[in-house]
Amino acid sequence: QQCLEQAQLPYTFTSVREPAAAGQPEPPERREWSLAKTLTDPVAIRKWQAASLPTDAFSTENAIIATMGSQWPLFVDPQGQANRWVRQLEGPSLKIYRPHEKLLTLMESAIKFGYAVLLEGVTEAVDPALYPILGKQIYKERGQLKVKVGDKDIEYDPHFRLYVTTKLPN
Repeated sequence: QQCLEQAQLPYTFTSVREPAAAGQPEPPERREWSLAKTLTDPVAIRKWQAASLPTDAFSTENAIIATMGSQWPLFVDPQGQANRWVRQLEGPSLKIYRPHEKLLTLMESAIKFGYAVLLEGVTEAVDPALYPILGKQIYKERGQLKVKVGDKDIEYDPHFRLYVTTKLPN
């Protein structure tokens, strides 16, 4: 905690003072650390909540991980809540796909042109050709970012985003 305080990050700590019990001295001020206040700002959180993200801290922390994580998020989403949130967050430009035989062709164009993709209804088995995409196995070749999709090396647009949802329970 001392290291975080020295970093002087904005929004990192919240001061909390509990009320004193009758006849007792005032308790010392306590500082609480917040993942949401450290990694994002209130405007981003409000934007997520406007896109139907529940207002509880757990949902906010999951949204931070989903949008700022180093891997693509997999939402275990039996109620469809995350699916609704992603659809509203990304808007009409979101490409929505389900696993089927032409998925690789559709993913190629989405990756090449930097679209956001919601891959919904994923089951326990995923096409192995998607592994390089799911694992973000991006590399540079002659100054261009590329990723392998199936047996092809395609250009990778850094604006590409992938959200994966399943209704299967943990």
